[in-house]
Amino acid sequence: MQIFRNTSGFTMVEMVIAVTIFSFMSIAMISTYIHTTNTSTKLRMTRLLSESAREITERIADDVRTQGISITNSSYDDHTVGNELWRAPDYSTYGGEILAVGSENTSTKKYIFGKKQGNLLGHCTPIDQMQPSTHCGLYVVNNNDFASAWNILDSFVPEEEKKRVKLEHFRFYISGDGIGTEKKVTLVFT
Repeated sequence: MQIFRNTSGFTMVEMVIAVTIFSFMSIAMISTYIHTTNTSTKLRMTRLLSESAREITERIADDVRTQGISITNSSYDDHTVGNELWRAPDYSTYGGEILAVGSENTSTKKYIFGKKQGNLLGHCTPIDQMQPSTHCGLYVVNNNDFASAWNILDSFVPEEEKKRVKLEHFRFYISGDGIGTEKKVTLVFT
């Protein structure tokens, strides 16, 4: 009696080795894809944040250059020349949340860091800033019309990203006396 063996095909050991190699390659490819996707998302968010910071700075700088600073209508801690704060400003605790643009007697525009509460703007507490549901922002108020205040970030952040871009710890620092030294505004924010 003659026994015939079928030699075409794979043994169980060959199949296990092939599946193992395929699994390692699949895991490596999926891992690379996930890493690339995460890196791309981080880069996109970094770009969006950089553009937001640049846009805020440019808009405020343009208004300050053309209209000036109304110190009496701004909230700030005194950083004028001759004051001790001017010599060693502590940008972690001092500063104000309101920058009034215009002449000393009349300010036509205010930049206010806060949160919208109906038709009013409220103070954004440190607890508010930590809450994802609270939208603290930099609001623009024209001619003291708080009902029509709008968040400056909403004007240039894409709709799908508005909930991801959030300002925290925003402060205006006004320095200089406007006589011997030029008035300047320094923005500090996260």
